[in-house]
Amino acid sequence: MDEKTVRWRNQRPTTTTNKGDQRFNDEPYVLGGIQRCCQAYWKVSVEGKDDWLLGAALPDVDRKGQLLLSPEKGFWVIILANGTNLTAMNDCEEVLDKSMPKIVGIHVDYVKKSVTFYDEGEDDRSQIYKFHNGPKIDEWVSPIFSPWNNDEKPIAILPILNRNENS
Repeated sequence: MDEKTVRWRNQRPTTTTNKGDQRFNDEPYVLGGIQRCCQAYWKVSVEGKDDWLLGAALPDVDRKGQLLLSPEKGFWVIILANGTNLTAMNDCEEVLDKSMPKIVGIHVDYVKKSVTFYDEGEDDRSQIYKFHNGPKIDEWVSPIFSPWNNDEKPIAILPILNRNENS
């Protein structure tokens, strides 16, 4: 396991009796690790995937049962369903009229209390969606990922290169 890809594996659910278990029990979600700072940025390749969830979540979000994915509950996420429905999970679900990205950049700005999603295209970077009700300066978030359970194609966390490294 390279700790940079998330892939669905069709396995039987495991039962745990550990009260401190931090896994999501009804959804195929994974929380990543992140260092605390004023801003954070990561990129994820979703090329070839028809279903996925990406974003940021407070580390103490509820992980049991069916979840309400909204900023009020500590989630700032967008979802692609069936390869056509790109949705921001704000207080109300917002269907986004955007092309399907191959690479998504996620920027968390604690000072401005925002979480912004970008389409990291070949030549340009365009905004997909911006949550204006993001985490506060005294909170921190973890990346959240889900490849869903419809195929085994992975989503991959990509390295962030300095501008000088691209040339």
